[in-house]
Amino acid sequence: MVISKNITQEPELIKVLQALRSKNHNVLVAQPPDCNVETVVLLQTVSSFVWRSRILLDRGVLIEQQNGSSQHVVRTTCACNGCLQAVANKLAKKRKKQQERKKRKKQKKRKVTTTTKGETECK
Repeated sequence: MVISKNITQEPELIKVLQALRSKNHNVLVAQPPDCNVETVVLLQTVSSFVWRSRILLDRGVLIEQQNGSSQHVVRTTCACNGCLQAVANKLAKKRKKQQERKKRKKQKKRKVTTTTKGETECK
């Protein structure tokens, strides 16, 4: 999660956030209350979710980009500790499933064959 007063003045941070997002990491950003349209568009491109910073701890408002346009749909969402923990649990389950898929994929690559002598070989 990133909370920055003026994220547009930090180009290195923007590059890091874009790299994280491109690797399917969730990037959470708190939007300053007085940001301009350029900043809003930038935040949408570098983050998975954007919240208004003033109400993040009380009752967060998640801002979503609609159909790739500059229009934004405002959806109310709870940012209490219980909800944040639920999100963390969901992400942990997702990571576990990804690890299980990788493990199964590795197992499929190893083919076990039986020789005429009854011995097994891994290829």
